[in-house]
Amino acid sequence: MNKKSYFNVIYCSAIIALLAVCNAFAQNTTTLLLAPAKETTKWGYIDENGKWIIKPNYQFANEFSENLAAIQLNGKWGYIDAVGQITIDAQYEDAYSFVNGFARVRKNGLWGYINPLGKWIVEPQFDSSSDFSEGLALVSKNGHYGFVNEQGKIAIPLHFDEAFDFTEGLALVSEGKHTY
Repeated sequence: MNKKSYFNVIYCSAIIALLAVCNAFAQNTTTLLLAPAKETTKWGYIDENGKWIIKPNYQFANEFSENLAAIQLNGKWGYIDAVGQITIDAQYEDAYSFVNGFARVRKNGLWGYINPLGKWIVEPQFDSSSDFSEGLALVSKNGHYGFVNEQGKIAIPLHFDEAFDFTEGLALVSEGKHTY
């Protein structure tokens, strides 16, 4: 690696680490102070000093959330812990960070939700999904929207033409010409 490339990796890694630390404090949550960083074509994780804690072995790496991070390995997504151990095998087509104990993942073209042990809470059955908010997650199937609860049950049937996440106990939905 030439001197300029090395400087760019260190500089970018430091910026990413700083952003991750600022993000953790802004959210006022307990977040690992490891930031995803890229070296040539692979991703790994650095600490707040720019030191590699988890060597760059992944095609892509998301930020840690709830002590796990989604990583892409051999074209599939899984999860690792803070020491780089794979805790949930790379088996998903797509994967998001854990939020309130759940992560949305796509398998066989459909979205579902898993817990931190990799167990299905909501089997993959939806065309799209969002994170849980106030105990409910927005999902869609065949162009209709509704909500599932944290027990994996349909809480509000999928009959809306459009819908948005719950905020302060309310969710904006539309059905035909009506918006509620």
